[in-house]
Amino acid sequence: MKKAIACVVFFHILCFVSALLGDLFNNAYMISFGLMADMAGAVICPIALAVTAGITGIRSETSALKLYPSAAAAVGGIGLARGVIFALAGGVTGIMAKDMLHGFAGAMRYLIISFILLTVWFMIFEITRFMMNSGTKYNKRKKS
Repeated sequence: MKKAIACVVFFHILCFVSALLGDLFNNAYMISFGLMADMAGAVICPIALAVTAGITGIRSETSALKLYPSAAAAVGGIGLARGVIFALAGGVTGIMAKDMLHGFAGAMRYLIISFILLTVWFMIFEITRFMMNSGTKYNKRKKS
């Protein structure tokens, strides 16, 4: 799970660096590519984290929900970094507080979507783990 979280964080760092370098070099393509890749990651990465936790939970027969806090912390940290970048998108000099709040609020919408996806997929994989590890009429568990 640590490797999956590290890969997700590294992907988003690359997206943010691409957008910031594009802003530095006045390259609109780099900015749009970095931010679009980040938006795609805001949808795909929580699902990838949940899949990793689900597979780990099924293999080790432990709850996938034990891995939720670390995945949620990674998604939250990425979302807050996105919020800072969106808030400062107008440039440091002519920033008004209202514009900063609108930028931050826009980034928080993506964070909410990421948290909803993360939570729903963690629940799906926890239910799947429970169903795969429980005994049935034809697959009785050994009593210890």
